Amino acid sequence: GRPRKILAQTTKQGWVYVLDRVTGEPVWPIVETPVLQSEVPGEKSWPTQPIPSRPAPYSQQGLVESDLIDYTPAIKDSALKLAKRCRMGPYFIPAALADGTGKSGFKCAWYAPGAGGGVNIDGGTAADPETGRIYVGAISGLSTIQVQKDPCSELRYSSIHDSCGLLGALPPPPGYQPPSGRIGGFEARGSFAQIGAVSILKPKPLGGITAYDLNTGDKIWWSSNGGMIPVKSDSPLFAEVPLPPAPGRGMAQVMTTKTLVIYGTGRSGGPPDAKPMLYAVDKATGKQVGAVEIPSRTTAVPMTFMHQGKQYIVFATGAGETSLVALRLP
Repeated sequence: GRPRKILAQTTKQGWVYVLDRVTGEPVWPIVETPVLQSEVPGEKSWPTQPIPSRPAPYSQQGLVESDLIDYTPAIKDSALKLAKRCRMGPYFIPAALADGTGKSGFKCAWYAPGAGGGVNIDGGTAADPETGRIYVGAISGLSTIQVQKDPCSELRYSSIHDSCGLLGALPPPPGYQPPSGRIGGFEARGSFAQIGAVSILKPKPLGGITAYDLNTGDKIWWSSNGGMIPVKSDSPLFAEVPLPPAPGRGMAQVMTTKTLVIYGTGRSGGPPDAKPMLYAVDKATGKQVGAVEIPSRTTAVPMTFMHQGKQYIVFATGAGETSLVALRLP
């Protein structure tokens, strides 16, 4: 092979798009793939979406029948019935009309990796230019999404539609009453995707931290952020079923060194009573080599520097105790 300048873009959809940094050409084929279309009146969605052939995704994408738990026929049937309450599909599932007047008749659509999933604002990707590897901190989840025509907003602004927005100097239209309750047209409910406190999704090595070799496009290793969480249910459906643990859903903020990947538990990571931690893993294998308790969950990517011959690691915490925390290596 030969050295090549590349650009790797991680996304909320769970894909890594790898391009030639000089020409913009895909390093591996990116296929324009037909996807489900919007049913919102007046909205025209693009018939295809660009799907990378490599690397493999790092988060749950969409919802199809093979994704559902099937420990017993009764559990499979219950999971499928719940799943079919919303529009299903492999990826890029458009929002459904809340009143069910769309062509499909659905009042909601599944949205994965979920409203907080994929690589989000407080997650991220660390790169190692010496080895050509990247380390992706992400979440996998499942939400529902729908759109509806809401009442006019209470905000005052210029508008040409339905007199919803008015400049502050103008009086409201006759009979106008400010709306109360929810605003906006987006709804997402993760607990909706559970039966007896058990997710309808099969446990998968997705979310957490995924290591890729961008020389080959291969997934090298995966590690759950926040550990594997025991799953319990009081539902009679699961009375005789040994439930496997579920991956922790912590949004890892990752940093690389010469030999390590360093990251914090992040939000939503591990059991509710788990102590916030900063971890160090072997970046070649993903095996944990160290951990230290920290005051609160991390909310931003760590950074490191040398000062007077000492190595420091600094990171932000914000889930309870908002602060900057600095650790020093002896």
